[in-house]
Amino acid sequence: MKHRTFIIFVLLLVVFSTFITGCQKKIEEKVTEKIIEDATGAEVDISKDTTTIKTEKGETKIGENQKWPKNNGNRGL
Repeated sequence: MKHRTFIIFVLLLVVFSTFITGCQKKIEEKVTEKIIEDATGAEVDISKDTTTIKTEKGETKIGENQKWPKNNGNRGL
């Protein structure tokens, strides 16, 4: 009987730790967004692998799988 109770306890511990780490990530994202917004005055959205920063001058995306902007006629530096 003690063996069964121990197994149930370990399984519950694993499930709860998974939930806690998932919530931790969202809390960290929200705190980071708030800090950047307060420092820059921009609107910030952090999600998975992309960070988007919007200002009155435009929008910037930082992260994986971003496409290069189309050539607007400028050649070279």
